[in-house]
Parts: sequence; structure tokens; C-alpha cells
Amino acid sequence: MTPREHVPYMEQGDSNSAPPGAGSAPALSRGLQLLEILDSNPQGLNLTQLSDAIESPKNSTSRLVQTLIDHEYVVRDDNTLIIRLTGKLLRMGQPRLREVSLVECSIDSMRGLRDAVGEAVQIGIPSGDEGIVIEQVMSTRAVRIGVDLGLRFGLHNNAPGKVLLALRPAKERERTIARIKLERCTDRTITDKQKLREECDRVVEQGYSTDWGEADEGIHCVAAPVRDRSNGLVAAHKNTSFGQARAFSGTSLPSMHPGNRIFSAWRKALLLGLVALSGPDVVRAADYLKEVKPLLQARCYSCHGALKQKAGLRLDTAVAIRKGGEGGSAIKAGNPSASPLLERVVAIDTEERMPPKHEGEPLTPAEVGLLKAWLADGAPAPEDELIDFAFAPFPQLARAVSSRGALKSPL
Repeated sequence: MTPREHVPYMEQGDSNSAPPGAGSAPALSRGLQLLEILDSNPQGLNLTQLSDAIESPKNSTSRLVQTLIDHEYVVRDDNTLIIRLTGKLLRMGQPRLREVSLVECSIDSMRGLRDAVGEAVQIGIPSGDEGIVIEQVMSTRAVRIGVDLGLRFGLHNNAPGKVLLALRPAKERERTIARIKLERCTDRTITDKQKLREECDRVVEQGYSTDWGEADEGIHCVAAPVRDRSNGLVAAHKNTSFGQARAFSGTSLPSMHPGNRIFSAWRKALLLGLVALSGPDVVRAADYLKEVKPLLQARCYSCHGALKQKAGLRLDTAVAIRKGGEGGSAIKAGNPSASPLLERVVAIDTEERMPPKHEGEPLTPAEVGLLKAWLADGAPAPEDELIDFAFAPFPQLARAVSSRGALKSPL
């Protein structure tokens, strides 16, 4: 039987003991105040401490606590009678895409990333001037780094915090930097606000963030943003590794070679960040002729169309996409993350990215999600896809005539 303190009948004066600004629901206001105090004291408090903190009679506080226990917002230790928050509010506060939560959208991709690089993967959401870890998948290595769900982290000394800070609207970001204290955790922690502004600019330009032992010695992270279909920032994915920091310099990646494990983790995290929240809309099959082909035409044909084929790659027909160029097929039907085309459109190196910097802006998360949907569905396309005869070379025209018996044009 759970110990419970005696709860006498509520005195008439109790209703007037609500905190200032309680409005017409003083009990609700005291209950919310109680939750906020427990949030600031993760080690928990006893009833007397809570009663003093909210300046409410002990019997009224007891009733509030019991109500919150009944609804599973707090829990009371049977032996110590210490009261703590549960994770219910954390679960309720997750961003959602229609009926699907952020964790549901991300967990399979998080596990795939963990399996690919062997390191822990976490996802955190913004909460005021902090971030909160809402899910993680543990490393497969013998030495593992893990955190408690609900852990709060700063915005200046770790990779996911930098993402959540840097990608805020400019005015909001500046107000946040002015408010937060830049506490030093290691010799590498950024403690100068101007340097933090410069770091935020770098994160925006790169599209990802890093920290090399800036929050904890020997713990290094790379993080990428998670956006919704409207390109809004909702979370940050973090990949964590453990080791010596002497091989790293500043905020530069130790090696940009695709075989490097840290770089591989970053590349996959960035891809995940762009498409993890595509949600139910991407589960449907994307229409190749109405959606995918017009996207490729608008963003890719200048380098990979009928008139010009960099690296021998054409993207103006599904057959050409599957055939690929000098590096082989551009896609792997049914496996978006293994498709070179998808990796290239999210590449951070502007020389590797498609389209390149001088040819246009990077694809938006919605556009990347569209490609992912098409690839995940097996890259379906009509067998009798029409050729753009205005630009098709003569051998292709001849094959089209012989196969169709007569020229056929959209016009």
C-alpha cells in the first residue's frame, strides 16, 4: 500500500492561496506551478518542500500531488516519499505529423544510422533556452554513451544545441544568445557570445553542427536538423562518439573522405534530418510523371538532361536514371539511403552537391522527401515514358520510331 499523508478537509481560505495571476482557476494554476518546480528539481522534492515552494497549505498541496499521481504526471517513492515528474508531459510535448509522433517517424532511421556507424543516436527538441532529449538508440560498441530521456541540454556547448540555436529566426536567435549564460564545461567550450554568433553562422552555412568535447571531455557529436514538410525546424538528431579530441581541429571535420566513420555518421545524419519527418504524406507513392519528373526537370536537367550529361548521367527518363552514368546507377530502387542520387542532393560539399552552388539552391526538405518517397516505393515509372523529341539525339529517335511504329509526341 502506498503511504499517503492524511488529507483533511480543505479550509475555506485555501482557494485564495493561489499564486498571482491565477485567474479564475487557482487550483489549476497551483498545479502547473507545482509541475514547473518539479521540472527545476529533477532529484525530486517532498510534500513539505513543495508546499513551501508554491506557498500553499500542506493539505491543499497534498491533494494537488495526489491528483497528479492519479493522472500519472508525477510519481511518489514509496520509501522516501520524494515526488518526481514522470515522462508523460515529455511524451505529450513531442512534435507530431498528423497522428504520428516525431519518435515514431524517426526511430527506424535512428536505428539504421546506429547500425551503420555503431554509435549512439539521440533526438532532441527545443524547449525555451534549452533542448530536451526525447529518444535515443544505444551504441553497439562495448563502451557506450547514453543519457536519461528528458535530459536537458544547453544551446552553446553541444552539437544538437547549436543546431536548435543557429536555425532559429534571426531575431529570436539573437534574443536567445543575449539571455543564455555561456558556462564553461571544458577548455573547448564557447564562452564568448560573438564567437557563438560566428559558430551559428557556420552551422547555418554548413547545414550541420559539431562539438569536439565541448560539453564533456572525450565525447564528440555531430548533429543535423530535423524539419517538417514546411521546412520548419522541429528537432535535432545527434550522433555521439567517444575518444580523444586531439585529432580534431576547431569545428572542422577530421576528414571529408566518405570512408571516414565520423563523416559517414554526419552524412547519414544529415540525410535523416532532411527526410525523417516526411511523415504519412511520403508513405504514399509519389507520382513520377506529375511530381518526380517535373522536379528533376526544374533542378537537374541543366547538367543531366538531353543536351548535357555530366559524368555521363542523364536524369530525363527513368530508364536513364536506372542506367546511370560513369559511376553506375543513380538510384537503388526500394532503398533511398543507398541511392547515390539522394546522397548527392543532400551533400554538404557544394562541389559534390546536386545541383551545384552555381546552378541553383539546394533541394528543399519537401523535394528531398518526394525523391525519397519515389525511391522507397521502388522508383516506379511508365514503361512507355515519352521522350522529349526536341532534344533527343538521332539514335534515340530511331529507336523510338522503330519501337512505336510512328513518332509520338506530347504535342
